[in-house]
Amino acid sequence: GGVRVHACQFQADLKTPYVQHSTFAFDACFHEGVSTEDVYLSSSAELVDHSLNGGVSTLFMYGQTGSGKTHTLEGVEKLTAEHVFSAGAEVTTSFLEVIGNKVLDLLVQGKPEIALRSDKDAGFSVEGAYEARTESAEHLSQLMRTAHAKRHTEATGANDTSSRSHAVCILRVQMDGCPPG
Repeated sequence: GGVRVHACQFQADLKTPYVQHSTFAFDACFHEGVSTEDVYLSSSAELVDHSLNGGVSTLFMYGQTGSGKTHTLEGVEKLTAEHVFSAGAEVTTSFLEVIGNKVLDLLVQGKPEIALRSDKDAGFSVEGAYEARTESAEHLSQLMRTAHAKRHTEATGANDTSSRSHAVCILRVQMDGCPPG
């Protein structure tokens, strides 16, 4: 799917208006009536399978404030947790909040600041982030709910508790006979 955006802009003189037309391609776009299960099957299930087979996967959610990202993400996280544990994976998780130029660890009391470092082999590494070993799908889901509850929020015109930061949940899955994904 894709989205065509028509944005009103101004020339360098800051007086002359023009319309910039941009097209953004997405793996999938969803309307408000689609079920969480359909979103998961379309956007995430293959990514989880790829990770269970030793790959690295990323799910990125984007949308306007109040569009339902948090509601959908909570369901996708629950289904992901069930998927990885039904496959028999060992799972560790880190949960970070990126706010301004800071990265905070949401799984540690007091949300200490941690560092992102460039790594020539892996691209980047998270230095000092707590990695929680999870024992079940429910335990993983609970960790994610706890981390979300610690995020910075603020009332906006669209939403009473709008996230004012970006969340990064890192799951490391290990299957017997496969490298960590």
